[in-house]
Amino acid sequence: NQNHDQVGNRMMGDRLSTLVPFEALKLAAGLTLLSPYLPLLFMGEEYGETAPFLYFVDHGDPDLIAAVRAGRKAEFEAFHGTGTPLDPAGEETLKKSTLDWISPDATVSNRAHQIALRSFYRRLIEVRKQCQIATPSYPADITIEHTDDTLYCHRQLISGDLLCVVNFGEQPAKVELPLSTQNQNSQWQQQISSADAQWSPEKSTSAPDDPIPTTISQETTFLPMPPLSLVLYQASPHA
Repeated sequence: NQNHDQVGNRMMGDRLSTLVPFEALKLAAGLTLLSPYLPLLFMGEEYGETAPFLYFVDHGDPDLIAAVRAGRKAEFEAFHGTGTPLDPAGEETLKKSTLDWISPDATVSNRAHQIALRSFYRRLIEVRKQCQIATPSYPADITIEHTDDTLYCHRQLISGDLLCVVNFGEQPAKVELPLSTQNQNSQWQQQISSADAQWSPEKSTSAPDDPIPTTISQETTFLPMPPLSLVLYQASPHA
């Protein structure tokens, strides 16, 4: 989702947590950790660190520092109409980039989103292990359908087929599930949903009008998906 180059080479060192809504942060986390690749997390990403990660240096050669300052300024003139990058050799630049770690027992209200996001990452890592996400797949074992805003991905695995559904849009969506056209197990159990109330600081006492079901089957034709959400189901293991 982000790394030191993507963040540090922005003029103001903006992290993803300051650029997208909270629901989109969870969606991005789910896509990274539930994909069958080696996931890499940038420091602080797991709790939504908001401090920038600016470009800073500590060179002993004054000429080199001057060249870096000039180079950074020239780099952004082409696509930033206003503003200038902070001094890469300035101590304040380093201080602004320092992580504000969240402690394990943090309960301060303004940390609510960070606490929820960290818990969500922990659960994603558990699901990744339990569902054996990293198991290699052949192209014939993968079925993907998509629209402009939604994605449906089905992977056939001996440990239990996986079904991941994503709504990238900012409006609710109903995603068609062609389970009946494939030789699937009859029951699929939800493993994680980014829209679940437990991952949100604004927990509602009332149920959503069209909640994501915890169990689906071959008879399930459409799945209601809230905006910016992701859900993962797993079928029973193959005999």
